[in-house]
Amino acid sequence: RRSRIEEIDCPKRKYENDLILYYQKGISSDSIDLKYLSFYHILEHFFEKIYNDELINSIKNELTKPSFSYKRNKDVYELIKIVQDKLKYKNDEFQINEPEALLLVLNKFINDFNEIKNELHSYDDKLLNYYKSTEIEFSNGNRVNFDDSREKILKNLRERIYKTRNSIVHSKETEKSKYLPYKHDSILQKEIILMRILAEKIIISSSKEI
Repeated sequence: RRSRIEEIDCPKRKYENDLILYYQKGISSDSIDLKYLSFYHILEHFFEKIYNDELINSIKNELTKPSFSYKRNKDVYELIKIVQDKLKYKNDEFQINEPEALLLVLNKFINDFNEIKNELHSYDDKLLNYYKSTEIEFSNGNRVNFDDSREKILKNLRERIYKTRNSIVHSKETEKSKYLPYKHDSILQKEIILMRILAEKIIISSSKEI
């Protein structure tokens, strides 16, 4: 974002190449819905790994409880139930719970929502109040008050993002909540600002120091 060549430093961190490609696609695309989905792909990139890590930790926690015994069917069944709750078998493969995975990604990589607030305010001082007071018209995406507790912000932010993503991807004639090109572009543009900032934070948080 720097505009003066003398302000540019040499790289200090190594970033994941796939994320940079998605980001470049997001900032260069002329299609507003493709912009949104490109930034969403940056979050989606981590879904499987973080979700599986969470599943492994849940199983480990159950196995290491003092009360757990592999000789008791009841205890073994609890392990099976954890896996069944986390993974659904569909189309000959196990599928993760995407909304839960999105929540885990946001929780892992967005450490300070005050930084998000400051960047949104710097971009447009009306945006914070807009997210706080306005559901997304075409997706019914939740309001997000960045002054709420972290838990509440994460939950509502997840719903706002995921519902909007679905309304773009699943724009079928029978869908009540769907994105319509041109008609909803001005609304989606405000969501792209938020998604770009979140994507940038995730790219930086997932990078490694050189």
